Amino acid sequence: MPLNKKVTSWLGLIADLIAIVVFFFDSFQKLALVIGVIALALGIFAIWNRWGALLSGPSMVGAIVVIVLSPAVIALSAVALTSSTADTNRATNVSSNPIPEKTAPISPASTSSDIPSSTSETSSPSSQTTEPRETSLTQFAPVGGNKIKQGIVNLGGKEYEDAIQQNPRLCGSTVVDYDLGGDWSTFDAMVGLWDNYKETGMKWTFAAYSVEADRSRPLFKKIIGFNQVEELKNLPVKNVLRLRLSVEWVTTNNEPLWCHNLDSFDAVWANPILRK
Repeated sequence: MPLNKKVTSWLGLIADLIAIVVFFFDSFQKLALVIGVIALALGIFAIWNRWGALLSGPSMVGAIVVIVLSPAVIALSAVALTSSTADTNRATNVSSNPIPEKTAPISPASTSSDIPSSTSETSSPSSQTTEPRETSLTQFAPVGGNKIKQGIVNLGGKEYEDAIQQNPRLCGSTVVDYDLGGDWSTFDAMVGLWDNYKETGMKWTFAAYSVEADRSRPLFKKIIGFNQVEELKNLPVKNVLRLRLSVEWVTTNNEPLWCHNLDSFDAVWANPILRK
């Protein structure tokens, strides 16, 4: 069944009107071009199919308007698309080839020696972090041994605010281990029995060891009684990975009937300082 010529011409006119509306939306200009081509084809078909047999007045007017208007719509859409493509290409070229920033010319007096060779040379001393050269052993968490206390003690009539307190054990020893990581060189401390120690007749061996694979190597060892304070100064601990502090029972003729802790924590290492 042949397509109605009136319908064809009016469809072409409607298509042109749609194309004109769509044309004003930038993202649909390609669609306007396609609709314009379809409208032109409909107008040409309406006239060609009835060549020699004129359409009715309104239909003929519609067909003529379609044939005249469609090329204009097609041309405008094509120009708009061409311009949009050119703008896109220019934007792509600019983004891929940015204009280099102008740099100030180097003064003839400037030489390569004036330019810092590394960022470390230009950084200010305040921005550089340095490791502490000394620290208290109380800042380390014990990694083994018996229970200890830390706090303020009196030793030889003098108060110390930083101290490690060990609990002496009858017939045995009490120890505490610290990981030094081999990072420290010397160890200082004031060693003795707290001034409120009640068993004044008992003496104890205070010792410091380097814990190694098959033994504990003595670094310091001395018997200390009440009201005796030993100053431990610059004890070498270089390359010591694990430091052990020990308080050991001194064997006497009067051995206790049973062995136990005194629960006094009176064995004191006051001001225990590590230095690089």
